[in-house]
Amino acid sequence: LELIDQTRLEASEERTEALATRAWAEAVAGSVEDAERLIDQLSAETPSSSDWRVFDIAHARALTLMRRGRFVESYGPSIAAGAASDRIGRPDLAYSAWINAAGAATAAGQHERALELLDRAMAAVDGRGLKGIEVDVLAAQAFVLRRLGRLDDARRVADAEQAVAELLAQPAVLAKASHDRGLVAVEQGDWELAARLLAASLTDEAPVSRPVTRIALAEALARGGHPEQATEQVRATVLEPVRPSDFPQTLVPRLTRVQGLIARARGEPDEAERRLEESIAGWERLQAADLRADSMAGVLADLGRPVVGLVEPERELARARADLHTIREERGSAVVS
Repeated sequence: LELIDQTRLEASEERTEALATRAWAEAVAGSVEDAERLIDQLSAETPSSSDWRVFDIAHARALTLMRRGRFVESYGPSIAAGAASDRIGRPDLAYSAWINAAGAATAAGQHERALELLDRAMAAVDGRGLKGIEVDVLAAQAFVLRRLGRLDDARRVADAEQAVAELLAQPAVLAKASHDRGLVAVEQGDWELAARLLAASLTDEAPVSRPVTRIALAEALARGGHPEQATEQVRATVLEPVRPSDFPQTLVPRLTRVQGLIARARGEPDEAERRLEESIAGWERLQAADLRADSMAGVLADLGRPVVGLVEPERELARARADLHTIREERGSAVVS
């Protein structure tokens, strides 16, 4: 923008693109107020029917609304950006619009709508040779299907992700696919497979949350009857560098829940209850804070996986409560026996 101003040339299209890109960057990782100011500045300029201008402004506006937690309102700008990208002939940009819209729908709890938007994302890139993007769309579909409880479908989609990753033969992509398949295996209770896949995903190249992945691995090991190995993963989690997309404030309740599962596997019900109660209290605090908008922005800035990296305190709280209920039922049954 400074260079454009210094040249004193018209460069209206270049200026619009630069302003919109800056607004997008502010919305994702900077000041949402500055992002809104820049979008207002763009909107006040002479209107243009250029598809590039439509994309630039709509894409930035959508991200700003998401940052404010106004997820449903962000659908319109995202759809406009996706349609403009299709007209331009840029499937990569169309993907970014549709995947962000799907992330917003997931954050809003509208999972069926998220799947529809992901279908639009896949249609935009299908047959274009963009296999790396296809992997990310499949990963997002598997995530949403898990949230809907459609675990067989999630496994089928995650296996398709693995097949595309094998075609690319890139370590980072293969690690992502192992990670996503591992999470499906955790949901299905296939502890041995989950542990193997999640361990394989912990490579230096993998664009995944290493602390959260280790915690999931520890859960698989604990539930699979390997509490000592699970404890090793908990210790390793504490030593992992933490990035914004790891959401440090969520790591303690995640860890204490898994420590409760480890205690259960060791036959220590008192310790298991205490740890799970700590986890529940932590998730209750985070539920009140509503992390969905921040988690959307964080994964976009750090990992670029707006659906897969979403933090859902309500779901995590329900899981911890269910685990505590199970342990108390087991103790009650033991007393009766």
